[in-house]
Amino acid sequence: MRIRTPYFIASLCMLAAAGCVERRMTIATEPTGARVYLDGDLLGTSPVTASFTFYGYREIRVKMTGYDTLVRIERFAAPVYQWFPLDLVSEVFIPWTITDERHLAYRLEEAQELDKEGKKALIARADAFRAEQIEYIARQREERRSAEMQQLQAELRQREEQGLKREKWYRIFF
Repeated sequence: MRIRTPYFIASLCMLAAAGCVERRMTIATEPTGARVYLDGDLLGTSPVTASFTFYGYREIRVKMTGYDTLVRIERFAAPVYQWFPLDLVSEVFIPWTITDERHLAYRLEEAQELDKEGKKALIARADAFRAEQIEYIARQREERRSAEMQQLQAELRQREEQGLKREKWYRIFF
């Protein structure tokens, strides 16, 4: 029996297009209508359903006026049929679609109003943090400049040594 190449390639392409894995996540909040961000990108208002491609850790941020912003790092673990080498079978050779559906639900807390003392304390903590960060950045810049200066001095010394060696080599022949 002789295999005809175009028919063989076409049948492989049809087989490869037969199956796939569809990954979806649904994020619901209480109360509904909050803005939902996935890894910094706006998905929409809750409840929202979105497709995803990769498993792993994802940052979910939920914001709503009058409520505290909620930030969670969620781990999306790959199911067994997505482990190597089983993923080849589930993605290519199974002739139906496999759906991996994840449901996440969050309850938002109402924002607390701060009194004057609470606002003053918050501002004082923010100012202290800001001063600490400015000091840290200045220290990092100084360390980087010092390291760059040492590297430049070492390169200059090396060039001077090479220049002297060339000069001596030059004098030998002329």
